[in-house]
Amino acid sequence: MLQLEKYKGRQTRHNCPACGQRQVFVRYVDERGEYLADDVGRCNRESNCGFHRTPKEQFAEHPTEHAQHVFIPRSFSRATTFKAKPFDSLPVVHLERTLVNYECNGLVEFLLTRLDPSAVNQAVTRYLIGTDGERCVFWQIDQQGRIRTGKLIAYNPTTGKRRKEANASWLHSELKKRGALPESFELGQCFFGEHLLKAEPTAPIAIVEAEKTAVIASLILPEFVWLASGGKTQLNAQRLNVMRNRRVLLFPDGDAFERWQAVADEATAQGLDVRCSDLIELQGTSDEKAEGFDLADYLLASIEPRNAFAQLFIEADEETRYAIEERAAIMEFEAGLSRSEAEMMAAKPKCNAP
Repeated sequence: MLQLEKYKGRQTRHNCPACGQRQVFVRYVDERGEYLADDVGRCNRESNCGFHRTPKEQFAEHPTEHAQHVFIPRSFSRATTFKAKPFDSLPVVHLERTLVNYECNGLVEFLLTRLDPSAVNQAVTRYLIGTDGERCVFWQIDQQGRIRTGKLIAYNPTTGKRRKEANASWLHSELKKRGALPESFELGQCFFGEHLLKAEPTAPIAIVEAEKTAVIASLILPEFVWLASGGKTQLNAQRLNVMRNRRVLLFPDGDAFERWQAVADEATAQGLDVRCSDLIELQGTSDEKAEGFDLADYLLASIEPRNAFAQLFIEADEETRYAIEERAAIMEFEAGLSRSEAEMMAAKPKCNAP
């Protein structure tokens, strides 16, 4: 099968034959891992270049090369649909009872001290964030409004970090133990925030790992619809299929870049428009990446970087300057940001303090 080469480090990204930029060109490989011609692949600089030469185009012009590569027609097309497993949904009463007591919700209390209170309240309403005792409830609601489950996590209201003494839990599991749900209840997870997709059908989608990160990012970069996978291993090409015909940008945690890049490559091969951001991969330190540094950490650490882009660009070497410029171009194109906003995000993103 011919497919775009999966990301295995910057050595697997090549110079674009069209625009000449370095390490932005993804080449096609066959089942043996052998490359096709040097110009058969896709440039990641879609907004500034967009070059894409397919194996089909190459073989049409050079028929004798067809026999040199194992060619199996792609089994997934743009019309492909996946057969989902049956699942149950929760009655809305379980959600409604949690939409109270936010003064006990450690995450909400933390956000109110760091970001604009009116914006935080709007985000709580949009994401239908709930409270159960002292725990935050992140509801999983799909595009049809079906309530799949809720994840319960307790946060320290001062640091915004998870409380180590309180393990995360799932509402459907707790309801089963209380006898409020039958043991036969079948869980079918969806993305946190997925219910927002129907209301914003044209906005680009951004996906992170943690629900908290999605909420924080939505307050700082509202040009995206922010979703959370709920875990680094919970993201796969099949789950992304609900976003077919949408532009999707993945923001992996510092320790998940290669895994999520591989998911992006697989989803692209199946006809989806999915890109994987290298923001933390390039800017995070080795310790930050080893600890799973995520976009929320990066955003909250950047309260007042008003001149960060200019300073970082001036001090950078040529390769780093190119990386900064490329990230700015991606942000400008993907999120519809102004050039100045994109530059700020590319260097060190800004969020609004209260």
